[in-house]
Amino acid sequence: MVYAPRKIVYPLFVIIFSLVFFSMLFLAFFNQSIDVLDPSVSVSGTDVVIKLTLVNNSMHAIDGVRVVVSSESEEKAFFLRGSNDSQKSSLAAGEKFDFVATFPVTQTLKYKVVISAPFNKPVPIDFTLEQSTIDPVRAEVSLPAKLYVNEKLEYPVKLCNISGTDLPEVIWVENAEGGDFKETFFERSVSLKVSECKTIFSIITPQKTGNINLGFSLKVGALEKKILTVLNVVAK
Repeated sequence: MVYAPRKIVYPLFVIIFSLVFFSMLFLAFFNQSIDVLDPSVSVSGTDVVIKLTLVNNSMHAIDGVRVVVSSESEEKAFFLRGSNDSQKSSLAAGEKFDFVATFPVTQTLKYKVVISAPFNKPVPIDFTLEQSTIDPVRAEVSLPAKLYVNEKLEYPVKLCNISGTDLPEVIWVENAEGGDFKETFFERSVSLKVSECKTIFSIITPQKTGNINLGFSLKVGALEKKILTVLNVVAK
């Protein structure tokens, strides 16, 4: 049996280890074989829609492609072609793939998308939505400047879809401190097509004089908008 001197083995081991380590480091942090073309974000109803084209510009297949979408409060991971298996989420050499995913709308306007795969440098993309995209319904409440104690009032609430897509469920509900009004408030739901407006009617009967707060909640999916109105109630 022939033994190699330590003076030869150790330097050779260090060289091989260094080559392997720096090769993996390069692949993990500097190799960018995935390009992203035409990234876009939009809102459809109660979902954020992410669209982008992934391009494998290498000469080999890339497995384990993962797209992570996140906001300040939510995070969701996607694989290609609807697969739940990262090994099946692959791009063939030179392949272009049109990726589309939906993500629940939240109150935040900022979203981050990160495209990653083993031994490839992650590709981050930041999106910022317009304020109007998370305010899909305009509510118009018609209340008089003065109300009378113990007198019932019916008033209209006009709800208009300004989102650009159909909204299957828009929820409206009043809320107030106990004892301020005779009525018990409950949620009401309407559907609104693109650009459609509907009017619902509510009834309130104030039970005391002075300035009384009447609140409204408008819910569309995960979005909730709150409105507060101060009513001037006087004796008749």
